[in-house]
Amino acid sequence: MILLKRITDGVASHFHVRVSEWAMVYPCLGMGIALNLQPDMFDASPSFAQLALWLEEREWAFFVIVCAAVRLFALTVNGTFASFRFSPHIRIAAACASAAFWFQFAWGFLQAHIEGEGALSAVIAYSTFVLLEAVNIWRSSEDVGRALRG
Repeated sequence: MILLKRITDGVASHFHVRVSEWAMVYPCLGMGIALNLQPDMFDASPSFAQLALWLEEREWAFFVIVCAAVRLFALTVNGTFASFRFSPHIRIAAACASAAFWFQFAWGFLQAHIEGEGALSAVIAYSTFVLLEAVNIWRSSEDVGRALRG
């Protein structure tokens, strides 16, 4: 019970500063679940044609769920256990992996759109996630710098 209280207090104390990182857990976890629940998602629309050439739905799902889990771990540890100095590094890694995932989705939809069969709206949405992750990388990098300077 004491550990749960410590984690709750630690998360609450830094949530407002890391809100964009917490927010990005939702689309990662949600997409991972959706890809697992609908293993033929890529067959539902020609917009997914490029993505289907690169990996199957379950492979995409595994990658993005791992991104969400690593981020959840880092955000939970961050601010809760001060002796663990590497949470900003893990947050950077999670943001980079997530940005790579969403970039691939945006790129795949853009290629499908250019070829005349993709939804441009998805390019806008997924590239917005990439931009948010770039901000998260920057903020986490600042935390690493502060930690190194002491």
